[in-house]
Amino acid sequence: MNLRKFAVGLLVVLGILLAAGLLWIESSAFDRWAQRKAVEYARARWNLQVQLQKLHIQVWRQRATVDALSVRRVQDPRPIFRADRVTIEFRVYDLLTPSVDLKEIVAESPEVWIQPEEPGGPGLSSWLWQEASPAKRRLFDLAVGAIRLQEGTLHYGDIRHRLQIASRGLRWRMNFVPQRDLYRIQMALRDTDLSYDQADYRGVQIRADLDWYRQKLEFRDLKLESSVLQATGRGVLEHPGEARYRFDVSGKIRLAHVPLRYRKGLPTAGEVQFEGELSGEGSDYLLRSSIVSPRMELSKFIVEDFRSSLKVRKGQM
Repeated sequence: MNLRKFAVGLLVVLGILLAAGLLWIESSAFDRWAQRKAVEYARARWNLQVQLQKLHIQVWRQRATVDALSVRRVQDPRPIFRADRVTIEFRVYDLLTPSVDLKEIVAESPEVWIQPEEPGGPGLSSWLWQEASPAKRRLFDLAVGAIRLQEGTLHYGDIRHRLQIASRGLRWRMNFVPQRDLYRIQMALRDTDLSYDQADYRGVQIRADLDWYRQKLEFRDLKLESSVLQATGRGVLEHPGEARYRFDVSGKIRLAHVPLRYRKGLPTAGEVQFEGELSGEGSDYLLRSSIVSPRMELSKFIVEDFRSSLKVRKGQM
């Protein structure tokens, strides 16, 4: 009898503790604790300074909301990312695994800054190798079921671009390979609608397999597909701050889907197949390619079995 009373009493105490824990998790006190821990983790793990006005976690709804989020590197006053609000939907059981698997991320009025790197400056490459110690270089896997960037802006140096993204899936895997002193990255972005400045692209899909060395990115396999373009490539981007690159590329362009702002003087229907080399440095580039088109429709006539070579140059290339 005493044992039964003890068991019942223990269950009551455990129930009270569980209820109190769940109430605390749903309270503003837990939000403030989680906000403080997130800021501390970002600084200790990645040397990032994170500022946010408010973090609200709703465990039962499996949702977290961050208001007025901004991110920058600790030693660099220039921002990396800013958004009025970021909403993250998750599954509680997925948070217990080493990888990160999220249902959806929505960023309202996000701004992303990409600064051209200067030799020896505080760029992304130097941050990855110098500020992230070897013990911190094991990165998690990330999977997101849907991503939406609403009314966004991309800053590249002093140039602003309008950016809006609605993606139905992202997979990102990034790990450090100490034997070769590089980061190995596998990335897949699927079924994405992209608005960039005045052009809209539908159904964009990107797959990339690359190695990130200290002074270059080596793309072992790169695939891009959209309503306009289907392309594959392999190549190297050396000294990312100087944007010096060379790629072997091949694929096809669907002429009827080329955005109107780029279509002036082009055929209105058909497709063009290409294979060649794209190289450049900074804003200068050189494209050499062979061109084949089984059929192209212009405003007043049709061209069939078209074959040619193309050389496009900008700047001093």
